[in-house]
Parts: sequence; structure tokens; C-alpha cells
Amino acid sequence: MQDSNSPIEFIAETFEQHWKRFQVPELDAIDLLDLMDHYVRQGRDFEAEICRLLAERQAPDNIEVVYTKAHVLMDDGRWNEVKKLTDGREKDGLDTRLFTLEGRLRAGYAKEAMQFVEEGKSVSAASGQDVNDFVFDAAMIFKDYGYAREALELLKSLPADYADYDKADDAIVDLLKMLALYDEAHQRLERQLDKDPFNASLWQRMAYIDFASRRYAEAVEDTDYGLTTSADNEGLSRLRLTAMASAEPLDKEHHRQACSLQDPISLMASGDSNVRCDNVVTAHTQYALAGLYLPRDSSERAGLLTRRIKLMAKTDDTATALHELEVLLTAHGDQWTACHEMALICFDKGYTEDGLEALRLAQRFDLLSPERQTIVIDLLMSYHLTAQARDLWLLMLQNLDRLPLPWQLKLRQATAQLD
Repeated sequence: MQDSNSPIEFIAETFEQHWKRFQVPELDAIDLLDLMDHYVRQGRDFEAEICRLLAERQAPDNIEVVYTKAHVLMDDGRWNEVKKLTDGREKDGLDTRLFTLEGRLRAGYAKEAMQFVEEGKSVSAASGQDVNDFVFDAAMIFKDYGYAREALELLKSLPADYADYDKADDAIVDLLKMLALYDEAHQRLERQLDKDPFNASLWQRMAYIDFASRRYAEAVEDTDYGLTTSADNEGLSRLRLTAMASAEPLDKEHHRQACSLQDPISLMASGDSNVRCDNVVTAHTQYALAGLYLPRDSSERAGLLTRRIKLMAKTDDTATALHELEVLLTAHGDQWTACHEMALICFDKGYTEDGLEALRLAQRFDLLSPERQTIVIDLLMSYHLTAQARDLWLLMLQNLDRLPLPWQLKLRQATAQLD
């Protein structure tokens, strides 16, 4: 092989030649897809993709391989290529029906999708396939797309002697949590723990339910039970810290533990508790540490930045807060709530111009829909801001006919005072 100064084309060609000679263990395509699913559950995306590609190389026309590839294309929004790949395949096979079901959900046809499931039950029964397996798989697709009620209805229709009923019961608990039906989820987990009281995973799920319903002391107790059977369970340790921090600020020992675990969520929760207790310096420190520990692409990053902005506004550093608000809008898109809350804080503290600037940022980033403009109109009128907010009033006046009639009247009343 040439040295590291070789043209990238040569390196790529050499790599691909060796890759083609790569020897795979004696596994058939279905084994490779099962292995892919195993790696997906572990979050090992690279290994999962390798397994998928190897299965595709080994058996490109296998129906499960074809639909696995189709799902990848569908997730990328490449529906035309999906149709080309799947057209003409078996009409009533389970993979085909589930794929068609997912397509209908992606298009937003949930009612039609449920009717399609009912039709699929008859087809599955007539072809000798396990109807319960079809219902379970269909429910998981509904669940993946957020149609929790439909998924719950399907899973609850499964008989108690269904071979994978335990998996269905686990999924039901997840769906109840998604729907904020915490009491029912709690009851189901209690029944599972009666059968398996030393299952750390069940205690962790119970702790999540109690945490979601703001029963923080119970969540800590749940994690304590779980840690007695799985002392090194990092997930339980993190959840315990977050539950503790949500109730009151972490003490020094638990703060050190959160830093040792590099746990941003418990640090943010403790920061929130410190804000409520007016421990401003400690809150700033914990938010800063959380920022260090959060993955760059974490969905929590916008929430963390919003927390910092509100804290800076409350502690009179409105110039920095406005700068950070612009950063938030630039990096994370529609963050209207942050603009609104920043304006409220500033108006309450008498920083009128800074509050108006927060609303101007919302306007500049095109966040002021007609519904939000009604909020702005009421906000400005409640603080008697007319001349100071002249530019905002005039901008909203340009969209007068898009507002509900009561707010059209309010807007006319305010702008009449500008003449």
C-alpha cells in the first residue's frame, strides 16, 4: 500500500477491494438481520449497519432483506425508491402489510391504518400466520409514530396466553407513560414486581413513572430497591440523583456523584431547585457543568440554554441574556417560549427595552404567528407599552386581518394612540 500521502481515490479503491474480500461468519441473511436488531437495541449503529449491508449482499432478494432496506430508504424520505423496490412483492405477506401500514401512518392516515390492521387479521388467519404476532408488530408501528391510543387498543386486545405477552405488557406500560396515565402504569408495574421483586429493570421503570408524576420521594425509594439488586446500575444511580435534585438542591456529596457520573440531567434538575431557592451562584455552576456533560446534539441543549437565559435575566444580566437568546434562536429554531418568558421577566423587573428586544427577536426570526401575536398584544397592553413598542405595533398591524376579531379591535385601539 502507498503511504499516507496517497490520493484519496487510491485509498478508497484499496479499502473497497479489501472490504469485498471480507469473510463473514457462517450466518444466513436472517441471522444477520437478527444480529442487526440486537445491535440496534444496544445503540451500536455502526455494527447494525454492517450486518444489514452483509445481509443485503448475501441475499438481496430475500423479502425481509428487501423490506429492511426499504425501511432505511423510507426513513430518509425516499419514497419513490421505496415503491420501486417493493412493487410486485408478495401481496399479503406480513412484511408487506406492516410496511404498507407504516406508509399510511407516515402519510397521517391513522384511521385508515387501523382499518387496515383489522383487514390484516383476517388475512393472517387465512394464511396460517400468527394473528397475535401481526397485531403486536402493528401496535409497535403505531407506537413508534406517536399514535399511543391506537397502539394501546391493539395491545390490550392480545390474549393473556400470547407467547410474547410480557413484551406486550412492557409496551403497554410505555404507552400509558406516553399518555400520562401514570396510575394505571403504576398498577401494571406493581403486578410485574409482585412476580419478580428483584428485577432492577422493573424498579427503574417504576422510578420513571413516579418521577414523571412528580412523586420524587417514591422515585428515590424505587431506585434504592433497584440498587440493592444491581448496585452498579448507572441508570438507576442517575435517576436517583435526578429525583433527589428535583425535590431539593443536591448536597455536596451528591453533587460530586453527579459530576463523577457526568450526569447533566441531575445537574440541571439541581440547578432548577437552586433557582427556586435563590441560590443563584450554585445554579449557574450546575447549569455550566450540565453544558459540559450534555452531548453536542442532545435534545436537552435548547432547554439548558433557556434555563441560563432566564437566570441571567432574573439576575439583571439582561445584555448577556439577550445575546444568548439570539444564539438559542439561531441554533435551535422556534423557541418562542424562551422569548416570551424573557420578555415577562424583563417587564416585571422594569427592564422594558430589554423585554421589547426579546419580542423583536421573536419577530425577526418569524416566530410571531397570529396566535402568538394575540399574546404579544395582551402582554404589551397589560404593561401599558404603547409608544415604546411602536415598531412592534406597526408590524402586527400589517397582519391585522389574520387576527381574531377581538384582537383586531385591541390592535386598532393601541395603534390609534401612536398618531
